Amino acid sequence: MHFTYDVITTTYAQENEKINISKVYEVTIPKGSANPSVDITNLEERKWYIPPKLDISSGDIVKWTNNDVESHTVTSGVGSGIMSLLSNELGKANGIFDSGLFGPGESWSYNFTNKRGLFTYFCTIHPWMTGSVQVSEQSFKHDGMLKNIPDYPVDGMGNKLSRFPVHTLTNDEKYDIDMGWSPRVLKTHDPSTFLIDFFEMPSNRKSHLLPFDFVIIQNNKTLERTSGISQVGAATLQYTFSEPGPVTIRIENVGNNPSHSIFDTIVYQNPEIPSSFLASDDAKMQHGGITSPVGEYSTGLISTIFLVQLTYVIIFAIPAAVVVIILLYKKGII
Repeated sequence: MHFTYDVITTTYAQENEKINISKVYEVTIPKGSANPSVDITNLEERKWYIPPKLDISSGDIVKWTNNDVESHTVTSGVGSGIMSLLSNELGKANGIFDSGLFGPGESWSYNFTNKRGLFTYFCTIHPWMTGSVQVSEQSFKHDGMLKNIPDYPVDGMGNKLSRFPVHTLTNDEKYDIDMGWSPRVLKTHDPSTFLIDFFEMPSNRKSHLLPFDFVIIQNNKTLERTSGISQVGAATLQYTFSEPGPVTIRIENVGNNPSHSIFDTIVYQNPEIPSSFLASDDAKMQHGGITSPVGEYSTGLISTIFLVQLTYVIIFAIPAAVVVIILLYKKGII
C-alpha cells in the first residue's frame, strides 16, 4: 500500500528557464508574547518567536504566523531586549524588511533571495520580542562534503532517506508518485537511472499511459526537460551528471494537468574520475563507454516501453502473422 509520504515544503518559479527552488521555514509567535510575564528582578528571557533562531540558505522563505491574541510585527534590526521593560527603550529598525502589524491568526512571509549573513529582528510594539535568521549560500560546493560519499541514499541536504524509493503525493493529491534511483548514491560521470511509479489516488491503482514531464534542476538551472508517458504505471529515465551538488527532480504536468511532485538528492564527485581526465578534451565524452556527451540526456523511457512493446508484439503480432500465412497457403498464394 502507498499511503505514507515524505512531505517537503518547496516553492517553484520559472522564468526564461531559470528555476528557483526555495524551502519554506515556519516560525510561530506564541500566545502571551505581548505580555512578557517575567520576574523583572530575574530578567528571565523567553522565546518570543519559535524557533528563535533559524539557519537557512539564500533564496529560502521564512513564514511567521501570529498565534498570540495581540498584533505584532517582524521588523529587521535590533530589539531592546528584556531591559525595555524597565527603560521603555524602543528597538532600532534597519529597513531590510518589515511586516507591519499583522493580527492574531495572520501570517507574513519574507524571501531571503540574494541575502547572506545574520539578520536579527524584533517586534516594534513589543521590543523585548527578538529573533534571528542566519542566511548562508544556497550551494553545496563544499569539497569535503561532496567527497565524503555515503553508502546510502540521501535527500538534498545530505540526510539519509528514511524511506527509499521516495514516496510523494502530487500538489493536487491526485497521484502518488514514487521514485528511486540507481545507483542509490549518485556520482558524476556515471549514468544514473531514475525509476518512477505512478498511482491514481485514492484508488491506489497504477496509472497506465499517463503523460508527464521529467525535469532535472541543479544550481538553479534546468539541465533537462523531457516528456514521457507511463507504461503499466511506470517509467525509467537515465541521465549522466557532470557537476556535483544538490539536484532537484520534478515530475510535472502529470496527466496534462498542473500536478507535480518534487524529489531532491545530491550528486557526489566521482573519485574514480581523475582531475587530469576532467581537464582534458576527453571530458566531453562520458566515462565508462557511454557515447553521449557528459551532462546530456542519455536515454529516456527505454527499458519499460521496450518491454511493453515487445510483449505486445509477442501477444498480437506473431499470432496475426501466423494466421495470414495459413490463409495465403490455403488460397494457394504461397
